[in-house]
Amino acid sequence: QSLIDHSGNGYHATLQSTANVEWVSGIEGLGLSLNGWANRFAKLPHQNGLEFTEKITISAWVRPNALHKGTIVSKADGNGFEFWLDSNGQLEFRLNRGNNGSQYRMRSTYNYSGDIGKWVHLAATFDGTTMRVFVNGQEDKSQSFTPFTIGTNSGDLVIGALGTIQRLNGSLDELRLYNRALDPAEILLLANG
Repeated sequence: QSLIDHSGNGYHATLQSTANVEWVSGIEGLGLSLNGWANRFAKLPHQNGLEFTEKITISAWVRPNALHKGTIVSKADGNGFEFWLDSNGQLEFRLNRGNNGSQYRMRSTYNYSGDIGKWVHLAATFDGTTMRVFVNGQEDKSQSFTPFTIGTNSGDLVIGALGTIQRLNGSLDELRLYNRALDPAEILLLANG
């Protein structure tokens, strides 16, 4: 079963297992409910149009079921990007893990432990120097660096896992990726539907 890309680019991702994966009432139409079990994530083999080297925005509605390490989206093989929920309740946005470890890692001030079972709009942006995390349309935290590019991110795009681990236990809706850093007003528009 596929997760359909509505951007018109044809980047459809394939669920690796559909057992106990459900479509639930989402923010707009149906959302995808994942339980964190093995292979409960979707994968899209590398496409050149998904290589975000200069700038990126990740935006999604997420409804966590529990405190856990659960990934919203990643393209982390050979560097790249990852955005996930940590077991301590923070969000983590990381770039270039392969070559740089935790150098380009940012953790939120926001803690999702108070939003278990609720839909929350989460976004992360990078504009070439500054990483930002937004919660429900408001900037939560930012961190600036000497200018850098996102490394060769030729791995699979994975929705709901980091590679095959850190699988999301929760629901996802309206996942969006942009090859630019949306400004705060645009993030707010996404959060307001």
